[in-house]
Amino acid sequence: MSFDICVFHASAAPRNPIDFVEWFNQTTDWELNKEYDNDTVCQPDLKEWYHCMLKHYPAMNGRDCESSRQAYLTSHPELDGDDAELIVDDMTADYCLTPDLIYAAFNWDFAEDVYKLSRDEAFRLGLGFFDLTDNCVEFSPTESIRLPNEEEKEEENLPLTETVDINTPVEQSHTPKGIERFAFKNQKMYYVLSLLPIMILVAIFRGIRQGIASTDTIDGFLYIIIFSCIFLIATGLFIMGVIGSHRLKRRTGCYFLNEL
Repeated sequence: MSFDICVFHASAAPRNPIDFVEWFNQTTDWELNKEYDNDTVCQPDLKEWYHCMLKHYPAMNGRDCESSRQAYLTSHPELDGDDAELIVDDMTADYCLTPDLIYAAFNWDFAEDVYKLSRDEAFRLGLGFFDLTDNCVEFSPTESIRLPNEEEKEEENLPLTETVDINTPVEQSHTPKGIERFAFKNQKMYYVLSLLPIMILVAIFRGIRQGIASTDTIDGFLYIIIFSCIFLIATGLFIMGVIGSHRLKRRTGCYFLNEL
């Protein structure tokens, strides 16, 4: 998971929340065949912010990747040995540079430090700041707007009231017909499995009675063993039927299907 932010020219971004979202989406609509690692396209204040951040969070890729990694290692002589490169890997960030906006994604483990440094530097240079984990866009320390969240967007697109035609027949099920047929067919199978033990139990008691009434002790014992096994099988079938029926209900949303 990454901690994503962007800094932008406050004069280029709309103040209206809806217009800002549209502007932001258009600006960050990345083209596949276009490079976004060239700081020469940035205006001077954005470029200064970018190079300030590189000192603390080297570029993950692009033309500044190797130089910023090496500069970071040079400024941190305590990082030595085999673990040095791994530590630098954790510190890297993915920067996308445009004339009016820089989008950057950092390691979530450093979110608190990144937030403070990037925001302070943005305001020092007169830039706007947008933390994508929040809905607040700050044009300056004293001017901000709040963007609508996903729930508010959905509510805006829904009518305040819903008109229902009482003459329209109500559908008994929203489950597709194919699923209903599958459920109906298996439902009957599960209920047969549930009812089958009742018939088997009748045979069990008859067998036990014959075994007890038998004059041959061995035959009586065998009767009891055989029908005890049948009883265990019948119990298993009953449990399978009940569990299977309830699983079918949860999987398909169908239980009692009167019409197909």
